[in-house]
Amino acid sequence: MPPQTSRTCVPASGFDEPPRSSGDDGRCRTESFKRSGNHITWKVVCSGPGGGSGEGEMTVSGNTYAGRMTFTSAGGAGTLKLNGRKVGGACVVGQAIASGAQRQQREMMATMQKQQQETVTRELAKECQKAVKNMEVTLFASGGPYSCKDPAVRHAFCDRMGTREGFAKLQSHGTESLDQAATVCRKDPARLRAGFCAAAQREEDLTFLGKYCPRETRETAQRECAGKESTNLPGKYQSFCLAYGKELLAQPKPEEEKDPKDRAVDQGMKALKGLFGR
Repeated sequence: MPPQTSRTCVPASGFDEPPRSSGDDGRCRTESFKRSGNHITWKVVCSGPGGGSGEGEMTVSGNTYAGRMTFTSAGGAGTLKLNGRKVGGACVVGQAIASGAQRQQREMMATMQKQQQETVTRELAKECQKAVKNMEVTLFASGGPYSCKDPAVRHAFCDRMGTREGFAKLQSHGTESLDQAATVCRKDPARLRAGFCAAAQREEDLTFLGKYCPRETRETAQRECAGKESTNLPGKYQSFCLAYGKELLAQPKPEEEKDPKDRAVDQGMKALKGLFGR
């Protein structure tokens, strides 16, 4: 085992019990404590899990002492070497033990809290990176203790919002997420969308157009789909035109129609007929 350091208290009259550890839990009792000049011997018996018995001896020399203690339990036998030196005046044993135990407890709690905080910080950093990848704005907009405050990560999120792919991921989470991101990043979603839609139309990014650009979708459908047989459409336009035709079928019916169900079907069939020339 590695060396362990603790403080013990010695009355002015000298040792009246073996040196105690600040972590003494009271399960061990001292028996046959004897002091002969500067030489001290004792026996110890411990109860509970890991209990056993042992004996120790030490020699006091001025302001220092040295000794050893052997101990045997169900887990085996071992030897502890003891070395100590005087660092203060006489004191009350009970007070010293309590003070040492409290200090040890405070140090242990401080270490645990530090470790917990380090764990939380690491896990939060991972979640913030995932939030950038998936364009989830909640961790950036909450402002609480478990939000993404790292300027570099926030900057990465906002940069990604300024890309077509990032904007599409953000938009997929709904209008509220888009509004929150607009506040976090101080960007205008309408202006971004207009730029992305124009670029998508030029580059024939039909997936982006169909999801986020109604005006550009309509213009592209009129140019590429209207009056054409579905079997004669280029491969990349077939699904686009069919999706646009289904959207026309799903349009709400005018209130003045006397028979909404029948009129809706007629309207949809006419739209598809005009779309594909049937």
